Amino acid sequence: MAHNTSGLPPLNLEPFDPSDLYAAARTNGAVTSRPRRSRVGRLLVGLGVLVVGALAVAASFLMG
Repeated sequence: MAHNTSGLPPLNLEPFDPSDLYAAARTNGAVTSRPRRSRVGRLLVGLGVLVVGALAVAASFLMG
C-alpha cells in the first residue's frame, strides 16, 4: 500500500543536499573531537609505563 493512500499523515521530507558531505570529502584536514598529544608527550607516557612495569617485575622477583 502506498503511503499517500494508507491514511497516515504526510511525510513532508526535505530533499537531501549532499554538498556539505562533498565539501568535507574534498578537504585534507581531519576533524577530531580532541587535540592529539604531541610526540614528546606520548614518549613520556610510554616511558613512564615502561618504568612502572620494570619496577613491578623487579619487585615481584625480590619478593618471591
